[in-house]
Amino acid sequence: MTQITEQDWELVSAFADGELRGEDAARLEQRLRNESELQAALASITEMSQALSTLKPGQNNTSQPANSNRRPYRWIAGAAVAASIAVAVFLAPQQSVQDPLDIHNAYTAQTFPAPTLNDLRSVSNAETDGFPSLRDANMVLVVTSTADATASAHYVGENGCRLTLLRGIGAPPQPIQTLQSAEWTVGEQWYQSLATGMDQVKFDALTVYLQQSTQDQRKPATVLALLGAVRGATPCA
Repeated sequence: MTQITEQDWELVSAFADGELRGEDAARLEQRLRNESELQAALASITEMSQALSTLKPGQNNTSQPANSNRRPYRWIAGAAVAASIAVAVFLAPQQSVQDPLDIHNAYTAQTFPAPTLNDLRSVSNAETDGFPSLRDANMVLVVTSTADATASAHYVGENGCRLTLLRGIGAPPQPIQTLQSAEWTVGEQWYQSLATGMDQVKFDALTVYLQQSTQDQRKPATVLALLGAVRGATPCA
């Protein structure tokens, strides 16, 4: 799979969407007959498309427990964004706050500077406190809280996008009708992502990306679909 170039991914993606025509399609079909890497890429993209088309709030996926580092809350930023957020005063959700909606509202009530292109370049793709990076979605993880039964992380993106990812053990929370929400399980842990006013295609692509990331099963086609959704997304409300 590592032998496939970015151009090949774009060709296979266009082929899967029926956008490749004439000689270009014929050449790719010939390569598909002979190159197992391209065959795997097409299968992965097709699976991704099916996942997005059938994605519904409350959909659950089960796998092995993901790695979980539980630490007290902390503020996260790449080197380039550290200075920009230092001038603001942020409050983590109180320990008594366990309701997902309340946690999300506590984050969104605060002002976080939107990341710049240089900020995004400086942010690592590594996990923080067991929460995945969303740099591929042009979003920065600015805070995590792992001291309570419900761990949480909040992401800030360009164009005003905000997303909260929650994690806990036990009965998963119900979908929140007033927000964009998605719920899934990984072993004994549940996850819920919450957003407000985000482009729906982008939110759906983010949901699949997060589901696979929390299961350590992220696929190249998922990243490709997320990048495409981000490029075509409208600014967040």
